[in-house]
Amino acid sequence: MRVSVAGLIALQGILALGACLRETFPPPDGGSLDDDGAPGDAPLPLDARVDAPLSGHDEDGDGIDDALDNCPQSANAQQRDLGEVNNGREADGVGDICDPDPDLPGNSILLFDGMYAGLVPGRWVATGASASGDSLRLDRDSALISTSSFPAHVMVNISASLTSVQQAGNAVIVASNYTSSASFVGCRREVTSMRLLYGSNPSTAAPPFSPAQEIWMEILANAMQIDCGTAVDDGQWIALATSTTSLDAGNAAVLTTGSPALVHFVVVIGRP
Repeated sequence: MRVSVAGLIALQGILALGACLRETFPPPDGGSLDDDGAPGDAPLPLDARVDAPLSGHDEDGDGIDDALDNCPQSANAQQRDLGEVNNGREADGVGDICDPDPDLPGNSILLFDGMYAGLVPGRWVATGASASGDSLRLDRDSALISTSSFPAHVMVNISASLTSVQQAGNAVIVASNYTSSASFVGCRREVTSMRLLYGSNPSTAAPPFSPAQEIWMEILANAMQIDCGTAVDDGQWIALATSTTSLDAGNAAVLTTGSPALVHFVVVIGRP
């Protein structure tokens, strides 16, 4: 078969365009922009919060402003929210990578604070709190309590780090359903252990951590079950779970014992 010079030029142009498109569009799963591991990656509709004013801050560094990010604490440049759609339901606006119930609609981000602006007036009640760069510093034995009361079905996720020499009793606590110092559900991350605070519960061993190491802590709560987990930096995720039948609505809180701590972010996600 003979191919004209003009035909070769046209073919080269098509191949060049194809190469350009491969560099322009997101790669398939396994590429550097895949943030959920799900098959069939595709651009998603804009997040429902697209009309929110920009915050000027990008906590997770994925290129999406916190005010628009459907997972402001977890990098997901593609903003994928396909779990509900793949199950024949409407996307709920919480990205798959941080959605505690990715296949169920009805989740929503009730609170996100990247702490970059210090203590935002009207959002928190705090003791011993002060701005510290891109974080909020809590002095030892201090508390950071949201002013909003959230439903009993929530996920509370924080990132924090202790700042002083470690010794027994130094800890950070993330709490949900907080109504008083004597009434809350909390995940306590100590120097050498972790425990779920709800009445009297056993503790479980956890790797020790040092000052400046980032602690991720999370509570998943619904009416009948509380799941609590933690990790240091990118290390092993350690989970605890206990059953209860008397979980009430309340505030989100971060508490410190024995050591000052830096709080890097707090997010509260409502669950159906």
